[in-house]
Amino acid sequence: MEPMAEVVHGLVVPGRILWIVLCYAILALGSLGLLGALFWGPDLRWRNLDELLRGAGTVVVSSGMLMVLHGADPIFGQALLLIALGIFATAYAVGDPRRRRGGKPLQLRFEDDEPSPPSFRVIQGRRYAGPRGA
Repeated sequence: MEPMAEVVHGLVVPGRILWIVLCYAILALGSLGLLGALFWGPDLRWRNLDELLRGAGTVVVSSGMLMVLHGADPIFGQALLLIALGIFATAYAVGDPRRRRGGKPLQLRFEDDEPSPPSFRVIQGRRYAGPRGA
């Protein structure tokens, strides 16, 4: 019978395989979020810096957890976890203050809403014209 918990560097980790799969899934989601923030960054004039930092923090924290769970380099993994904490704190600090005050976040403008600049993208059949309030 297989043991319910494994020992990694002297620590008992119950359900280690499940945690590893979960961290890989979080790594994939963080990568998608980071790529999406990089894609929309130029259109939002890089006012989505908090989203970029959240995506980067998610990638760093899941990488650190994977290093700790695999036992590859637990000291470096723990350092990555501390770095991720700093990234998330920075993301909160530079986040859109309107959202923290309960205001409306940035919204997308479409060409039939207001006059648009010459460059645009098509989103769900409508021409994207940049963020409102820009």
